[in-house]
Amino acid sequence: MKQLKKICLAMGGALLVLLNSCSKDDSDDGPPVVPAPTFASFSPTQAEPGATITLTGTNFTGATAVSFGGTAASSFVVENATTIKAVLGTGATGDVKVTTPGGTVTLPGFTVLVPKIDGYDNSNQVAADGLIAHWTFDADSKESVSTKVAEKTVGTVAYETGRIGKAAKLTGAYMIYPEIDAINNADALANFTVSMWAQVPDNTGTLSSLFQINGKDFQDIWGLIGVATRTNGNVYSLAGMTTHVNGTGTHPTYDALFLNPGETATEGFTNDGDGWALITVTYDGPTNTMTYWGNGVKLGSRVAENVVAPETLALLTPNKVSFGTFTFVDDFPDGQWGHPPAAADRDWASHGITATLDDVRVFNKVLTDAEILALAHLGQAGR
Repeated sequence: MKQLKKICLAMGGALLVLLNSCSKDDSDDGPPVVPAPTFASFSPTQAEPGATITLTGTNFTGATAVSFGGTAASSFVVENATTIKAVLGTGATGDVKVTTPGGTVTLPGFTVLVPKIDGYDNSNQVAADGLIAHWTFDADSKESVSTKVAEKTVGTVAYETGRIGKAAKLTGAYMIYPEIDAINNADALANFTVSMWAQVPDNTGTLSSLFQINGKDFQDIWGLIGVATRTNGNVYSLAGMTTHVNGTGTHPTYDALFLNPGETATEGFTNDGDGWALITVTYDGPTNTMTYWGNGVKLGSRVAENVVAPETLALLTPNKVSFGTFTFVDDFPDGQWGHPPAAADRDWASHGITATLDDVRVFNKVLTDAEILALAHLGQAGR
């Protein structure tokens, strides 16, 4: 009996060992547990594309993706389980996201900085101290400095995607503004720069007034200051205009300073690749010189030959700005605005244009070469 008890105990022990062994084998068949990552910080919190951003956290080993604002980093290196160094690509402001085999973690608050262009963040920083009038055409006809809107609009004007924000698309149209205080005084523009982005159709034929300051008591269609163009194909001819007044203010004289293709080394200028052109005209009072620029490149200059001392560029008042038209009696009543002719009698000059205008700026000084080039580069970048 004693011997049988020993045998039973031995069998029970063997059975116990067998069961334990089976349990151990079952646990080895399960997948390894990968720890979830945590995300503590990133530095710097704002940067330009191309910068290296350091991400800190835990369990970063084996990371498969890093993004900024939903845009993948151009590259990244997992230095260890707690550190990733990622190179910012185009990126976007928003969350930073890290994906690892253990999951995905995000951290908000990253800002992508836009690189400066020619030292500026946007066009509004260029010669800001000399800006006296500005038409953005982002939503309506409003001039931004005075907040005045067009008092008369003829034809169709729509606001659509432009060079910077939105633009005014004129279809057989023109706009005339009420008097703008910063322009409506005699000494406002002894020196000036007028700059604008324009899309003008090829082969316009007629001389198209893009911008004009219409003055009282002048006897023809020309403005006190104006910029007009016609296109031959997509090549622009430009015409600037000034009206000078002698010391008594009673004898205005006019200069139409045309700059045609073939008259400069650049043979005029053309639209850029998407049909836009930056047209800039400067006037230097002391030398009576008007200089033309296309897409930031100097095209040539003209001297106002009708100027005789003591004449100066003094703006007659009252005056009104217009886009798309010259001074016609149709809009500027006879007597009150001198004796302008009817539009029908000047069929070679526009009374309504089909073109798109954007970011029209008037400065009370001559911008430098670098400032004008910056306006071109910034506008091309949509800024």
